[in-house]
Amino acid sequence: MTNTTTLTKPVFITADWNAPKNVKTLITTRVGGFSTGNYGTFNLAFHVEDNLEIVEKNRQILSQHLPGNPYWLNQIHSNIAVDLDDSQSLAHVTVSGNINADASFTTIKNTVCTVMTADCLPIFLTDTSGRFVAAIHAGWKGLYNEIIKNTIELILNKTKIDIKNIIAYIGTAICQKHYEVNHELFDKFTALNKDNEQFFSHKPNHKFNCNLAGIAQMQLKNTGVLNTNTFLSKQCTFCDSELFYSYRKQSITGRFASCIWLE
Repeated sequence: MTNTTTLTKPVFITADWNAPKNVKTLITTRVGGFSTGNYGTFNLAFHVEDNLEIVEKNRQILSQHLPGNPYWLNQIHSNIAVDLDDSQSLAHVTVSGNINADASFTTIKNTVCTVMTADCLPIFLTDTSGRFVAAIHAGWKGLYNEIIKNTIELILNKTKIDIKNIIAYIGTAICQKHYEVNHELFDKFTALNKDNEQFFSHKPNHKFNCNLAGIAQMQLKNTGVLNTNTFLSKQCTFCDSELFYSYRKQSITGRFASCIWLE
């Protein structure tokens, strides 16, 4: 029989950054929903083989704390960013009702940009005047294919905002200590940019530990975002796996959501 009562009150956190007051964020944890087992208890992803009815109930709980239904992306580890205000742009990437993209942005109030993660980087963007918000899903593939640069270029082309006024928040993801990668990935990133070498530490087994957040921060800087306008979460999905989902720690697991909107 399906449990119809939440185990405990949902635990949400917010981004710790110097964003304008009209920019609102909500980041879920794995606490407070109906999911059980490895998905316990607040899994929000349909694609991880959790019970679909239970996931829908979890999403309904989340929606009660948002100004509108979040825009869920079908995240494909791409460099595709979409303008949620542009119906033609959405039509171009929407397949069977799903938005195939890894980033979204909006300038419209109460439109909720959302990404799901379980080790990858959730990244928020806004500007010092709170004229837009964006959410980016960035794993190593997204970083390699420059999802951050593509998203920022899309935003700048529409809003004409000065890049120096953009503020970024790199959210909770797996830390370097627990993100082991092979030599092939090291070669790919150092071929892309030699400066990436600083974000890989050698291991005795001929593998590396990779600092995804460090790569993201450098990519933000290379687009023109000031280091003083970039903020990083101090939490790690692997280290804090009682609070967050971590695919590296538990391959069968759920996803938590990072939501941002304009009030």
